[in-house]
Amino acid sequence: MMNDECGMMSEPRYKANWEILSRLCPDLCSKIAAGAIPEGSLSIEFHESKSGAATACVTGCGRPRFLHSRYDPVNEARRWAAGLPACQDSVVLFLGWGLGYHALEWMRLHGGEMQAVVIAEPELALFLHSLQCADLRPLAQAARVEIVLGESGGALYQALLRQMEFILTGGFYVISAPFADIYPPEFLHTLRGEMQRLMYAKEVMLRHMAEMGGLCQRNIIRNLPAAARSWLPRDVKNLARKQPAVIIAAGPSLDRNIALLPSAQGKAWLFAVDTSLSILQQRGVSCQIVVTKDPTERNLLHFQGVDLSHPPVLAFDPQIDPAIPAMFPGAFLMMPNRNHALHSHIKGLELTPDDLLPLSTNVALAAFNLAVCMGCEPIIFVGLDLCFAVGEGSSHASGSALVSETNYSPQDGSLFYRRGEACDAVEAIEVEGIDGALYPTTSTFYEALRLLESLIAQSGVHCVDASEGGAKIAGMEIMTLAQALDRYCIQPIDDSVLYALPRPQRDAAAIRRCLSAIADHIEHCGETARQALECLHKNDLSSIPSFRIEIEKDYRLYQELQSALERIMVEAAHPGFWRWESLAEQEAIARCRWYFTEIEMAGKVYAPMVREAMKIVMNEE
Repeated sequence: MMNDECGMMSEPRYKANWEILSRLCPDLCSKIAAGAIPEGSLSIEFHESKSGAATACVTGCGRPRFLHSRYDPVNEARRWAAGLPACQDSVVLFLGWGLGYHALEWMRLHGGEMQAVVIAEPELALFLHSLQCADLRPLAQAARVEIVLGESGGALYQALLRQMEFILTGGFYVISAPFADIYPPEFLHTLRGEMQRLMYAKEVMLRHMAEMGGLCQRNIIRNLPAAARSWLPRDVKNLARKQPAVIIAAGPSLDRNIALLPSAQGKAWLFAVDTSLSILQQRGVSCQIVVTKDPTERNLLHFQGVDLSHPPVLAFDPQIDPAIPAMFPGAFLMMPNRNHALHSHIKGLELTPDDLLPLSTNVALAAFNLAVCMGCEPIIFVGLDLCFAVGEGSSHASGSALVSETNYSPQDGSLFYRRGEACDAVEAIEVEGIDGALYPTTSTFYEALRLLESLIAQSGVHCVDASEGGAKIAGMEIMTLAQALDRYCIQPIDDSVLYALPRPQRDAAAIRRCLSAIADHIEHCGETARQALECLHKNDLSSIPSFRIEIEKDYRLYQELQSALERIMVEAAHPGFWRWESLAEQEAIARCRWYFTEIEMAGKVYAPMVREAMKIVMNEE
């Protein structure tokens, strides 16, 4: 037993560290306690240094290698940390924890200046030993902490993805521990690959904000009348508790077992994603709920020719084309978009915690979140491939409105889509299939795959992969659909509880008043931006800060128009955007002109749309 400052084995230190870890990373502590984290691959010996602090040595692969000083590991780490920058307002990934000295000393100096820290340590034994000899208190300085143990690239990607908001608005830095080269090459290769995919995902998100933000915002506004008539997730909370659900996607594997789905009717809650609805109707399969999310016009193709004489409940993200709700004569269930703050400005549409479904990047994940909200268990997936065939194949099940021919050759790494005369190629990522072989997928599907694994783990719900093909999804039990139906879909369910829900009764006059106030505020900000542009035309920067403060007051405009303004708000949130000390005057003026031009345009475009939505609510009363 050593002293409390640098003791090699201290029971009080372990208890204090475990308390800190339980507060910062409760899920990680649960996994450690359950033995759910795999052991690493290195042979490690622990020693006492000259100063009395613990150190560690990797053995069994040639000359022994010490991770920390044999004389004074803590002082060594302090000197190392003092030579590194602060990485202010950023997300920092530490590659290698060892016994924690290096990361903790850096955190002691700079922990309060970061947005988040993610720590990757493939060797479980090192981390567990560090709880007995290091002092984890500096970790508590960080606003957000993620610790990934084991060699799972997927877990690291998920941890970083959860910090994407801060990576977008700040920066992303990797700090490698001095001993990081002791880790297996396979781990380092996986790590580099996951970081490259993360940076690509960041680029895609920024591009999506710029290209799709306006469309999503227009749809959200135009769907406000439908939102006023919709149930919210809280209205169906635990409505189907402990009853099985089948989520039916439209991957090509659906062709293998779609004939079995009629036998699930009346014995499970059937969730059709938009791409599979017409395919199911062609086979005589009726679903209680159809889920839709895609904002583009092509999403309309999935609903053309669909029989809506006895429609399923339409569960929709309000970013969809407003022509889709207009088609449905039945009940609506709105799954609030990420722009949750908008609802706080509309009386009667305020959200509760039960309404805030987790992030979903595609429609199958949105359906999963809704099924979890409804209390369904188990949740069985069909047609969820999230990857494509090697060689020639199909993008969707037969009968899908968007079915394309695919072709993939591992030699050139490109995945080709052909639909009619159109042909497109995307860079492929290889993922493991349920049969253990490698299959190509896109970055979008890869992101959805990793996010779904995270959602399954967080939900604790028993999930079954009955697609009989496609990517392997961690956390799912794999079986055929016939086996799943025989095991889990046995007893009749009572889905009349859904149709018996009372239709929402909301105060249309109050909603109209709120929409009028929103339109007035958007117009006011647009006019403020116009005045700022007049000053900039005269090369006058002196009053620009006051105009900016007026526009960003309480961040209300961002809450009202998050989708439309997300890209500009991301750029304006970068450290230094409004700091002009190092900029030439014309460069500062150009930066401000871009910002205020976007705000002025938003005032002109979206305020009239809100007023039009207000009139529709009035007419529907």
